Formats: sequence, structure tokens, C-alpha cells
Amino acid sequence: MILSQLSYFLLLLFALSSNIYYNKKVFITTFFFAFMFIALRDINVGRDTVVYKQIFDAVASGSTTNYFVVTKEKGYIFLNSLFSDVGLGFRGIMVLSAAVPVYAFYKIIAKYGDCKYTALVVFLVFTPFFFLHSGMRQGIAIGFGVFAIISVYENRKLLSLLYIFLATLFHLSSIVLILCYLFKFKYSKKLLLSLVLFSFILSAFSGLYISLISSVFSFAPERYMHLISSGLASGSGLGLRSLLITSLSALILWKVSLDNINQFFIVGGVFYVCCNNLFSSLEIVSRLYLYFSPFLSIFLSYFPRVVPLPNVINRIVVFLVMAIFLTRSMSTDTLGIFL
Repeated sequence: MILSQLSYFLLLLFALSSNIYYNKKVFITTFFFAFMFIALRDINVGRDTVVYKQIFDAVASGSTTNYFVVTKEKGYIFLNSLFSDVGLGFRGIMVLSAAVPVYAFYKIIAKYGDCKYTALVVFLVFTPFFFLHSGMRQGIAIGFGVFAIISVYENRKLLSLLYIFLATLFHLSSIVLILCYLFKFKYSKKLLLSLVLFSFILSAFSGLYISLISSVFSFAPERYMHLISSGLASGSGLGLRSLLITSLSALILWKVSLDNINQFFIVGGVFYVCCNNLFSSLEIVSRLYLYFSPFLSIFLSYFPRVVPLPNVINRIVVFLVMAIFLTRSMSTDTLGIFL
């Protein structure tokens, strides 16, 4: 299935607008359509989808020397082998790589989103929805990561470790989810607000930013250094998106009281915002903090609390703002979704 930018844009706008008046059935249906968009896409949609098709073909043919087969995590290779053997084919892999993360995001938003509409909008516009059209292997890892986050919050340590282990079987980088345990500690609002503002201000001074980031990543393996250097060449990556997220985050931290219910998600959201401010231009690093994107959905869902407007008006404002950013995301199309 290949959709034009206009068709995709109109479908997403319809999904977002239909949720302004919250209805559980419509809410669930929206996630189902999000899943369908990803699962039924053409193999030419998404920059990496064709590569994953090549991996599947190599595994199905029994190749043990193919570069991708040798270098990819064993869990993902086993999954390809299993789906090949039982006749589900590459489409089965595409369906699973869509189902796991989309269901996981539905679960965490439905369970912990303060304003579920805002959390849904953030998922569709700011967090991995578009990435899931391309990053299949990491998409599955992100899905397991969301369940790990839920388990950490619910103090189910063994289960959270199991989910993190399962995530690493599909993408080793998901080991960074271990950092979620740090979000359980108590932090002052002043510290969190200072970190958000400092990360934005630091990134705004491009000379200092480039010097500092170059020093931090000087230890990185040489094969990654050209990716870091090319990212730094374009500056910090700050833009309207970072400005909006930072502004909303600062407002929430200023107005919303931290308590035992929301602190975990707010701390995790602050971590994501700081990473986004500092590393959004570094693709190799930006893929790491994608694992913490569920925190952003929950964190920003507290926004309606700080605006003294009726709920429906709040949601209409959120819808209009996000429609602008949705237009921007689709026009840049860095993941090769629209052909």
C-alpha cells in the first residue's frame, strides 16, 4: 500500500480530529489504523524496509554468510527463519513489527496518559510512528521497551528485565532502557526544569555545542565518527519542534506538582527532551533515545492541566498546532515514506 502525502495527511488529520471528543472505541480504532498504515505499507515505503526484505530472503535461502544475517541480532534472525518456515513470509514480519510497538503505545497511553488525546497526538506526530515505517527491527525492540517501562513503573523488576532482554534480542541498543530504573528516584522540579532549559540554551550556542559534543563522543569507534561529524556539520538540530517541546515541558514542570503517580513519567520525559535538544542532529544517537519516547507522550499529556481552557478547546488548540508539525514532518520525509 503506497499512499500519497495528501492522502496520508488527510487520514491522520481525520484520526486526530475524530478523537477531540474522547471516545474509547474511536481511540482504539485510531491505533488500529496506525497499525494498518505501518503493517500494510509497500516494501518500498520506508528507507530500511527493502534492506529488511533482503535479510528475510537471505535467511529463507539458508544463507549463513550474508553480511546482514551475520551481523543482526539473533532474535530477529530467528524470527525471520520461523516466519519463513511456517509460510508467513516477509509480510508477516512487517505485521508483527507494526503490531508490537503500536499495541505497546496504546497500552501505556490508555493506562497512564493524563489527557489521552494529547498523548495520542504526540505519538502520531512526535514519537516513533513515522520511524516504525522504516525501522522494523528496532520497532519490535521499542515495543518490548514500552512494556519494560510499564513494568519498571509497576515495580515488577524481573518482568522488566525480561522485557529488556527480549528487546536486546532484536536491537542490542535497547540495553539503554536500564536507565529507566534511575527515573524511580526523586528529583526536584527546579533540577528538572534547569536541565530542560540548559539543554536548550547549550544547543542554541552552536560553537560551544559542537565543541562539547565532539569531546563527549571522541571515544566513539571510528566507523561511527563520520556519522557524528556529518550530524554536527548541520548544527545542533534545534528548530520549532525542539522549541515547542521545550516550552511545553517547562510549562508543565512549572505548573504541575510532582507526586508518586506522575514523577516517573515526568522524569523520563525530561530525559527525552534533554536528549532531543542535544542530540537530534546526530542520527546514530537519536535512535537511542527513541526508546524513551513513550515518556514524552505521557509527559506532554499533562499539558491540558496547565491551560485554563475547557477540555475541548484545549484539544482543538493541540490539534491545530500538531497539524502544522505533521505537515512539516511529512514534507521533509527523511525516512522515505512517501514516494
